[in-house]
Amino acid sequence: MNFLGFTAVAASCAGGKREVVVESLATCISGADNRAPPEVFPNSHGRTMNRTQRPTPDECFDYHRDYVANVPAGDILETLSQQKDAIVALVREIPAEAAEVVHPPYAWTVRQVIEHCADAERVFGYRVLRFASDDPTDLPGWNENDYAASGYGPAADLPALADEFAALRSANLALLTRLAEDRWDRRGTADGRQVSVRTLAWLMAGHWLHHEKILRQRLVD
Repeated sequence: MNFLGFTAVAASCAGGKREVVVESLATCISGADNRAPPEVFPNSHGRTMNRTQRPTPDECFDYHRDYVANVPAGDILETLSQQKDAIVALVREIPAEAAEVVHPPYAWTVRQVIEHCADAERVFGYRVLRFASDDPTDLPGWNENDYAASGYGPAADLPALADEFAALRSANLALLTRLAEDRWDRRGTADGRQVSVRTLAWLMAGHWLHHEKILRQRLVD
């Protein structure tokens, strides 16, 4: 099925197994080393803030740094907004018969990957709210494999999942847009490790990019 016309590179942890897919394009990965000069943008408080600022290494941990590095340089809120439209277009383009297909060596169906991305979007948004509000409560981690296997709801068709993801992204964008500038620096503890609000915004973009590359590769094979 070569309807998506994309060859990508990625490392996946789907289903608890790490897989490497051959890469022919590196447009996103190069973004960290070829950043545009910082710009300033107004937020909903009438102040100016630099939304092109990439999180520093001490604001995130482990594999989060790889996700952040893969996000192209620029205004992170514009990136998240553009992704929302692209996600809907991509998911709606996937044939219904591909939704329940597992492509070895991966362990999740195509539909489960989309569901996982929606789950992650919820988790990231919740953490933004807690940390931006100076909530000192340590938040637990979450096991994506357990969530995928839980069957917590009836299987949704792909267009419905596309709409659900878009609604979640819109809600997170609304929250991020109205945050005061200093709230982007706030940090909290999730899964035993410190992470900043800024990092969570970039993770929303980087996490989707990670799975998008793998999905596209699976669907062209």
